[in-house]
Amino acid sequence: MNMSKNKIVVAGFALASISLFAGCGGGGGGSTPVVLVTNTNLHGTLLDTSTLQPLGGRTVTITTGGTVYTTTSAADGTFTLVGVPDGSQTLVVKDSVGSTDGTVVENVSQNGGTQELGNIKFDISSFPPPPPI
Repeated sequence: MNMSKNKIVVAGFALASISLFAGCGGGGGGSTPVVLVTNTNLHGTLLDTSTLQPLGGRTVTITTGGTVYTTTSAADGTFTLVGVPDGSQTLVVKDSVGSTDGTVVENVSQNGGTQELGNIKFDISSFPPPPPI
């Protein structure tokens, strides 16, 4: 399965979490780390490599830390996954009958907000087209 990307988003020194130290009461003088985890929305467009037609009706999934993030691409191929933790994540794209179009690894590094993934292309010539949406 061939796939290519128009744009690869990689940020050099992104932090997956921020540690803050809050003082503990009780006179011990110690501190307790408080970890704030930042999640990111991922937005992209799925396209057929050879025809550049949008791939609507595709299931886009990331599974990380026992949590599944999933959405379905719109008719124009766009999708948004909400609340994905920062770090290296693998997007799995499947058609409407569950056949895998492909996977792509993304470095989620926005630390909140929305990270644009751009056009993600899959060669689906060996698969039949999905039924109309």
